[in-house]
Amino acid sequence: MKPALAHRPLLHSLPSAVAAALASIGVEHRFAANELLLEGGIHAEWIHVIDEGLVREYDVSADDREHTRAFVAEGAVTGSLLDLTSSAPSVTWIQALEPTQTLGSRFRDFNALATKHAELESLARRLAEALAVRKTMREYEMLALCAAERLARWRLEHPGLDARITRRLLASYLGITPVHRSRISSRGGGTRTTTASRSQRRIGKIRSRAFCPSSVTMAPPSIAAACSTSTCTTSAPSTCGKTSSARTRMTLGPRSPVVPSSIAKSKSCVRTQCP
Repeated sequence: MKPALAHRPLLHSLPSAVAAALASIGVEHRFAANELLLEGGIHAEWIHVIDEGLVREYDVSADDREHTRAFVAEGAVTGSLLDLTSSAPSVTWIQALEPTQTLGSRFRDFNALATKHAELESLARRLAEALAVRKTMREYEMLALCAAERLARWRLEHPGLDARITRRLLASYLGITPVHRSRISSRGGGTRTTTASRSQRRIGKIRSRAFCPSSVTMAPPSIAAACSTSTCTTSAPSTCGKTSSARTRMTLGPRSPVVPSSIAKSKSCVRTQCP
């Protein structure tokens, strides 16, 4: 029996003929908690629409550390586009975090069908655009925001998922250690009403800032406190979050948030990146 598409929000708007064609290549899958939808080193074949459950996409480094790329819940699509479009073994792992049910189809079958139906071609384009937007926002968060701000944005944008994900996995998504995440929470960092709202207002204004927002005088006090970053020193550089009486803070005006490298070198100014 072929799966029905009417109850799937992502697909219910398709014309009946296109829906029937898509159902003909669809296969319903069930995955137990911790079961893999895709294993690194295996050739990727399947794309999945999540009907029920939660999965994570992650990479594994050479030292066996896991780095979570994304969490995918009900109504969304998973299946590493990088690996699906490559003939090389997959570098991505996809794991069910809960008992998960999906509607899957082989990528090659979907592509072949899309060449015959403009509606499927349009659907694929919209999915690719949404993926590109999420990837860009992810890069912005990792490059321009402090750990406290990243945590706050996560809680603001994914209130329904926060309780379904372990602290260890959330820390790997934020690019910090579980201990660091706990310290942020204990200091009151990552609150929805302060850090998140301020970081939301800065979207689109910060492009390639490689330092903590507390390194400029226009940063709100709460953000500066959450980051606790010393930006300039007359002695040797040190890690973010530590202070020393030997350091002298350089005051930057609101119209000059970035110190040119030539000036920084001449003044022995060292900018440190917030974790």
